[in-house]
Amino acid sequence: MSDARVDLDAILAEVRERVRRKRESGVYGPEVEALLRTELPGGRRLLSDDMKDPVGALAEALDDEVVYDPTSRKRFVGPVITLARRVVIGLVRWWMAAVVDRQERINRLLAATYDVEGRLAPRFGERLTRLEREWQQFREHQVAANLHSVYFQARFGGDESVIRQQSEQFVDLFTGRGRVLDLGSGRGVFLQLLRDRGIGGYGVDLDPLMVAQCRERGLEAFEADAIAHVESLPARSIDGVYARHVA
Repeated sequence: MSDARVDLDAILAEVRERVRRKRESGVYGPEVEALLRTELPGGRRLLSDDMKDPVGALAEALDDEVVYDPTSRKRFVGPVITLARRVVIGLVRWWMAAVVDRQERINRLLAATYDVEGRLAPRFGERLTRLEREWQQFREHQVAANLHSVYFQARFGGDESVIRQQSEQFVDLFTGRGRVLDLGSGRGVFLQLLRDRGIGGYGVDLDPLMVAQCRERGLEAFEADAIAHVESLPARSIDGVYARHVA
């Protein structure tokens, strides 16, 4: 496959040139010529080259008034169809006028938010900053309202280094154990202590975010209710339980 870039402008220029030659030689015939010169709704022709003068073509397009004859020429239902078309056209024009007016108002308001040098107006910038700050506070409060959230644990559960130091005194109780269950394992601090001491263990927690955080650390954890999980365990499937954080 070739890496050469395709020059679309050159291709279009070649197509236009071939069309011009065929038109001059009369290959297309009068039917095609008439079709190419047929005016579309709004007065635009099918055959036009707006790219020669895009600014002029844009001005012309904006000034064009689209004219549509809604008259139906069917013998019996024609008047009804004509009336329905006129009603629809009126509703569409009313709706479009409302949309245009709204967009113009938005454009004026946006223009007013910038000064002559293209910078945000001071009052608008202050309002935007305040809005961003209030939105951030709202998100924090919403997250803090969830008592099982990572945010709540991190803010009110204590610093992880402190929790680790407090939990280290219990690790020796499980020395030599092969399958310790940590109920309410949270961020996996105690599970990590067990792993560091070569003690097997896994945790369960109600919060899926906590479980996900444990798994990101390479720890075994499951989302489950503590009591329901213990009741479902087969006999002698674990040889230790740690439940310091279960209220």
